[in-house]
Amino acid sequence: MKKQKPILFLFFFVLSVIFLYSCKNESRPAPKRASSGGTLELLIVTDNVNQWNGALGDSVRACFGQIITTLPQAEPMFKMVHLEKQGFSKMFQSHHAILIMVIDRERTEPVIETKEDHWAAPQRVIKISAATEAQIMEEFLKHKDTFLELFKEVEIGRTNKTYATVLETPIIQKLMKDYGLILDVPAGFQMAVTAKRFAWIRREPLKFSQALIIYFEDYVDTNQFNQQYIIRKRNLMTREYIPGPADGSYMTTATSVIPPQFKTVSLNDN
Repeated sequence: MKKQKPILFLFFFVLSVIFLYSCKNESRPAPKRASSGGTLELLIVTDNVNQWNGALGDSVRACFGQIITTLPQAEPMFKMVHLEKQGFSKMFQSHHAILIMVIDRERTEPVIETKEDHWAAPQRVIKISAATEAQIMEEFLKHKDTFLELFKEVEIGRTNKTYATVLETPIIQKLMKDYGLILDVPAGFQMAVTAKRFAWIRREPLKFSQALIIYFEDYVDTNQFNQQYIIRKRNLMTREYIPGPADGSYMTTATSVIPPQFKTVSLNDN
């Protein structure tokens, strides 16, 4: 009998290890599948096609299909793809941006649910449930600006994740060393001009031109945030550092071609 005790102990030890390993595996959440869908593509789900073709659909298209005014050509903010609720199968649940609007007769009041990485990652799902289509419309119009920002966030997240694997490391290191600036610069850009308080980073594919213009100045007063001052300051910097094709010419801000947009934001309570 004494010879069997080590065997018995080993048996219980192995069972304990298996049990602990199983518990550990069960507590670990399964990784979400990668989200699908094209860039700036939004999947809209309604009860039926009449809702999409009617006033509710018109309101959604007016919000997410508004024209981006800071591009040289007219482009809608989002490309929308419509599905009826009965066709919203598991295959479509991996889309990265989903707006669901459905009628639930049992609802005593409208409900808005918003979930991040619900079926896939990265993903944003927003669902409006109400007893009538009129209530759904009311809730959508009330919160459409918030919905727009949430869907923009997931687009930015996906884009950042894509570019994070192909960065122009030498430029990133130089910006940090010379200016103390942390900025992810996608591959393909080149440092065209660097000065004490100015940097011009450009990328020149065959069919278009892209550039980042970075400059610094000491803060004096709030007039520096005036729109006219910002344009004037930018033109002074480009006049000094970015020459044009002809002698004496330089890059300037064509405000009559593409009207600039200004937005005040709060950064670190400033």
